[in-house]
Amino acid sequence: MASTIPLPDGLTSASLREAKGSEISFWIEKTNAVAGRRVLTKNGRVDDKRKRLAEYYDINLSAGAAVVTASVRPKTDEEHIKERQFSWLRELGEEWSRTTSAGREFALCDGSSGMPVAVVSGLH
Repeated sequence: MASTIPLPDGLTSASLREAKGSEISFWIEKTNAVAGRRVLTKNGRVDDKRKRLAEYYDINLSAGAAVVTASVRPKTDEEHIKERQFSWLRELGEEWSRTTSAGREFALCDGSSGMPVAVVSGLH
């Protein structure tokens, strides 16, 4: 094969994998012109022409073609607990913001538990 011949402009493993028939034919024409004779034919199916070009230039069509799959694992109990805690904390913060924006004091406890009521003013 002609692996010492420089590749035509734009011809890479990735571009060859994605190329349409007209692009592959163009690269075959360029290859034949550089060689000074017909070393590759333009007839046949697109995949056949793609394979001939890859073999001629010693291009590995499978290089970089691996599909990366994300592994999805179920959440642990601890992650669920943390998620609920932060969700509750966000809601509490939004309630605090609404209450203080309305000019009222925000109480962390309604007093029904017998515990002292913690009153939080706005941070203005």
